[in-house]
Amino acid sequence: MKRSCVILVFVFLIMVSVVHAQDSVPTKMTIHAGYGTVTMGDVQWQRFSLRPDIPIGNFGVGLDVELFIDENGKISKEGWDFSNKNKTWDAVLRKIYYVRYGKQLDRIHGRAGALDDVSLGYGLIMDGYRNTLNYPADKKLGLDFSLKDIGTFGIGVHGMVNSFGDIKNNGIVVGGRVTARPLKPMNKGLISKLTIGATLVRDINQFAGLKDSD
Repeated sequence: MKRSCVILVFVFLIMVSVVHAQDSVPTKMTIHAGYGTVTMGDVQWQRFSLRPDIPIGNFGVGLDVELFIDENGKISKEGWDFSNKNKTWDAVLRKIYYVRYGKQLDRIHGRAGALDDVSLGYGLIMDGYRNTLNYPADKKLGLDFSLKDIGTFGIGVHGMVNSFGDIKNNGIVVGGRVTARPLKPMNKGLISKLTIGATLVRDINQFAGLKDSD
C-alpha cells in the first residue's frame, strides 16, 4: 500500500507539472502513453508508461513514468525503490527519458538520452535511427545535435552518438553530416538555396551487441 501511494502521488505531481508547463510556456506539448509486456527474472509483467514532454523555455525534458504489474495485480518496485540514497537516485534518473534543447527543425537542436528518430540528410545512409529497440530493458544515453545555416555560406552540422555506455566495448554507432550553401551570398532566390553536403556513419564494432553464444 505504501509503494502504491508513492507511485500515485508521483504520477499526480507529474500531471500537475505538465498542466503548469502547458499553461506557462508557449510551446507545443506532447504526451504519449505506452503499454507492453516485459520479463523480469522469470515473471512476465505488464508495463504501463506515461511520457510527457515538459517544455521549459527553449529546453525540454521528456519523462518516462512507468508501472510494472503482474497477473495478480502486484506492483513491482522496479524504478520505485527509495529505500536508500543510491536507489532513490537511480529511481529518479530512470524516469528521465531525454533532455533536449529546441526541436529537430530548429536552427539549434540538441537531445541527450533516448533517441527515437534520427536521420542524417535525406536519409540515404541513416534514416529513422533509434537507440530504443530494447527499451526499457536496455536504456541508452545517446546524443543528437544539429546547427543550421551558420555564417556567410550557411554551414550546417549534424552529429549523433547512439550510446555513450557502449564506448567501453567499442560498440558505438557514430554519424555526422556537414553541409554548405556556396551560393548563399548571391541571394538569388532558389539558386542561393543550393546545398552540398557529406555524410559519414560508422558502426565501430557490428558484433559488440551480440552475446558470445550468437
